[in-house]
Amino acid sequence: MRFVLSMDMENDAFREDTGPEVARILRNLARTVEHRSLDTDDDGILLDLNGNRAGMWEVIEGPTCTVCDAPLSHEGATCPNQRLSAHP
Repeated sequence: MRFVLSMDMENDAFREDTGPEVARILRNLARTVEHRSLDTDDDGILLDLNGNRAGMWEVIEGPTCTVCDAPLSHEGATCPNQRLSAHP
């Protein structure tokens, strides 16, 4: 089981200083999941200070790359990050 989070920092709420807005969003997320027993198929939307969608989170299950932990479409599949220079 994996917790996956993605955040887009192109909204106006991130223009001045990205750190405080990212921290605020993560604190809100922490309050949301703190008292839950997360299971696969749980997910949610991340909102910026202006109420705009800034990202999403989800809990997924399935095979992952043994090198970088990226999700794979099926057991034995090629990692989608294999072509990236950061992937060994």
